Amino acid sequence: MAGPYAHITLLHGLMNALHDESRQHVSEEVISAVRDHFHFCVLGAVSPDFPSLATDGSGSPWADAMHYIRSGEMIVCGVRHVAQASAETQPRLLAWLLGYCAHVVTDVTIHPVVRARVGDYAENQRRHRLCEMNQDAHIFARMNRGELRDSNRFARDIVACCQPGSAACLDRDVAFLWDRLLREVHPALYNSTPPLIREWFDRFCDMATTQAGQGGKLFPLAALISAGIQRDYPRREHIDQGFVESLATPSGGLMHYDAIFDKAAEHVCELWNVVGRGVVSGDRDHLSRFGNWDLDTGLDERGQLVFWGHGYKIVAVV
Repeated sequence: MAGPYAHITLLHGLMNALHDESRQHVSEEVISAVRDHFHFCVLGAVSPDFPSLATDGSGSPWADAMHYIRSGEMIVCGVRHVAQASAETQPRLLAWLLGYCAHVVTDVTIHPVVRARVGDYAENQRRHRLCEMNQDAHIFARMNRGELRDSNRFARDIVACCQPGSAACLDRDVAFLWDRLLREVHPALYNSTPPLIREWFDRFCDMATTQAGQGGKLFPLAALISAGIQRDYPRREHIDQGFVESLATPSGGLMHYDAIFDKAAEHVCELWNVVGRGVVSGDRDHLSRFGNWDLDTGLDERGQLVFWGHGYKIVAVV
């Protein structure tokens, strides 16, 4: 999978480049939502991985649901509800939804390459984790902000999503939207195993606070990955370049991870515009671009690669 640092670093890159004319047009509403409520966008970008914060394993069905089942419907349903939100709440709800969309699109772009490098996730989970840890360390280094393990900036962005006046309670409007989408898209699972969104968020904040108090700054979701395979994230000089350079792609060529990452960013930018127009202008004509994709394989419901097909082209929505 794409790791948590990849998902968040991609947002930082897009935030810096949204006004770059070399990138395709993104609506002002999208730019404003991301700029003014960036921390909610960051939360959305790691939300599908938040169930792993459950201490008793109860979050696993929800992690699977958000990665494998009706992934596109989550976004389409989100567009419908955010479009109906009040003027006061809509910008931050849109920011969260854009982050969630970015997670989906990034996974669907990058995971086929990871799969080609280390095999199917189900049979090669440790190799997948090692791959994403090395790729995370590499892509974080592009930001020139020191070592990945020495920065807690990303965690602070998530903690900033608290309800005003609360030290650890998730913003109620974002929590309500997230819960509502899970209830509508996954009704059977919701009834049997209600998602504990606020508890997941509470644990994130607790881990971030505890680690900071002990001198640790690793992003909590990354800390779980590291502990799960009992390996530290590599420092820059120890990154395994076999996970970064000359990666085989589904299109048949070899690409550096930087180019694959940038390809994911272009796809995110493209589909952010679809989401933005659906929310702000009521233009739902292009929402069919979202399919119920498998985030581990990058395949659609027909078993076809979403972003690596020979005929795929980025289409600007204007």
